[in-house]
Amino acid sequence: MKNNQKNRLPGIFLLAAASIMFLSGSLAAEEGMWTLDNPPLNQLREKYGFEPTPAWLEHIRLSSVRDNDGGSGSFISPNGLVLTNHHVALGQLQNVSTPQKNYVADGFYAPTLADEIPCHDVELNVLVSMENVTARVLAAGRKGSEAPNTPTPIEPSWISSAGLTAPSRSSRTHGEGSAASRESG
Repeated sequence: MKNNQKNRLPGIFLLAAASIMFLSGSLAAEEGMWTLDNPPLNQLREKYGFEPTPAWLEHIRLSSVRDNDGGSGSFISPNGLVLTNHHVALGQLQNVSTPQKNYVADGFYAPTLADEIPCHDVELNVLVSMENVTARVLAAGRKGSEAPNTPTPIEPSWISSAGLTAPSRSSRTHGEGSAASRESG
């Protein structure tokens, strides 16, 4: 690289950093995260004119996955292909890399299912159902307080107003999946 090009690089990086800072100041983040059993329906309707149906919310829930490394992703095909971020798949890419093929540095593309590379220690969790258990929890607390020498349980007001939801999860180890594809069955 020529000297005049080397001297211009810090200026280009500085300009890029300043642009990012300027733009990020004008961008406003949307309001937080929400669970699929308690979506901000009024906000979605008022701000975007969108009213998700219960069927749509269930489809989104069943399309969402959590992997055993703590990342998340989404099913994007009926065959179990999962889309996720690079940092989520990084450990698997490192595991399947060899001295001859560095998938982290070189990337990977499987034009067919037969070209997929197995990842034997991948586990994907799918939330298959949710159930409001507030009444049962409160009843168990009242029943427990009637037992001798049992302290009276504290019933915070948020339990009765918001409700408690106990997730029911399905976990499967996908030994036949790969870094690019996870079979859901």
